[in-house]
Amino acid sequence: MRMSSTLKIALSFVLFFVIGVFAAKLYEQFLPSFKQQFYKKSSLYETPDKQLLTRFAETEKTPISWSDLLPQDEREALEDYKEPSEEEFIRQITEAMQAATDRSYRPPPSVNIVEDLVGRAISIPGFIVPIDINEDKTIRSYFLVPYYGACIHYPPPPPNQMIFVELIDGFSELDIRQPYTIEGFLGNELFEDPLGTSAYVLDAVRIEKFYGQPDDAREH
Repeated sequence: MRMSSTLKIALSFVLFFVIGVFAAKLYEQFLPSFKQQFYKKSSLYETPDKQLLTRFAETEKTPISWSDLLPQDEREALEDYKEPSEEEFIRQITEAMQAATDRSYRPPPSVNIVEDLVGRAISIPGFIVPIDINEDKTIRSYFLVPYYGACIHYPPPPPNQMIFVELIDGFSELDIRQPYTIEGFLGNELFEDPLGTSAYVLDAVRIEKFYGQPDDAREH
């Protein structure tokens, strides 16, 4: 029995739609990592501190993600938040109502850190939020944050999800919409600014472009 022209067109449309969705998923999943590998060596900034560079080169590197900066109990709580139980959902709604009606209400920000990471040579991707700018318009210090718009369009993340970075000279290649991979030695020190408070600091060694979604802790 021969198919009608209308049925053939309908089946072709469905087939192309399925292929398109599949191709889009592959693009979203694999292209960022391909681009990251291709542009891996394109350093946009390197510290002028030769001793720091040498020490970093001689130290084992630990690539980390934003969830790694959270203590285990906070990481588990964040997972529960993504898929809340009925009780957790009610608590979230109650807190949201309280926050909306009481201007003095603020959930306590966490400054708890992962001690095992302090002092390590790390690399971490994130977005740059400028704090201090040199006379030549280069960035002297900044917050590294997990998602675009943090501290600017959206409230700041908790302190243990922000990293303060101060450069010896300045960074001139900033695009606030572009995520970057920052390499350096991680430390623990509270830094407060009107834009937010960080519980981590970083002696930055190198800045490179990052292709992908830096934040693995939250859903966007």
